[in-house]
Amino acid sequence: MIKKGGIILLVFTTLIVKSQYYNEDASLWLNAEIEKEISNSMDLRFKIQNRINNNFSQYSAGSISAGIKYKLNKNIHFSADYMLREKKRIEQTFSTRHRFYAAIYIRKKINKIQFTYRNRIQAQLKNYNSSEKGKTPSIYNRHKLKVKYELNKRIDLSASHEIYVPLFKNNLITDRFRSGISLCYKITKKSSLEIAFYYQQELFANRQLRKDFIYAIIYQIAL
Repeated sequence: MIKKGGIILLVFTTLIVKSQYYNEDASLWLNAEIEKEISNSMDLRFKIQNRINNNFSQYSAGSISAGIKYKLNKNIHFSADYMLREKKRIEQTFSTRHRFYAAIYIRKKINKIQFTYRNRIQAQLKNYNSSEKGKTPSIYNRHKLKVKYELNKRIDLSASHEIYVPLFKNNLITDRFRSGISLCYKITKKSSLEIAFYYQQELFANRQLRKDFIYAIIYQIAL
């Protein structure tokens, strides 16, 4: 009897611990991207991003960003961007974030397969005017590897993996990763529509592990 009671208690405790430390969600990302060539080696770009979380039922975040991309050659590109992001809190108010990006892209194409490695530094200020910690940036070094296969002149298939390395948390090597697959359809020579699926894991400060199943639709156009 004691043994059975101990087993029941162990199972019950395991379920409680699991519910405290794991959280799963399904999300929808709706993005639009615009690029404008200003010279042979330089482009301006603008992005609008919207995120719907809580199993596609709640608008959770929106952002606009602007930046510049410089092409050193066909294989090496640099970029710098600023993003203004509004994230919805539980109490239905919004939290303002300012993000700054700097990145290098290294590409290598072999026949129909293109490999792209991106190293991005991300600095974010959260609630700059309303929080004591708002003026202290959280900084990440984001590493992403993407493999793209040209199925035909209109369709590209891709797979990617990205890890976030926090530069402000000394005890963590990484607290987030994101893996994805996508299909990109070229509508015209200057516009495309991409459909993607991502699986993301993120470890929060309270040691809760969040798992996200993300579906994304991305419209891109070059002016």
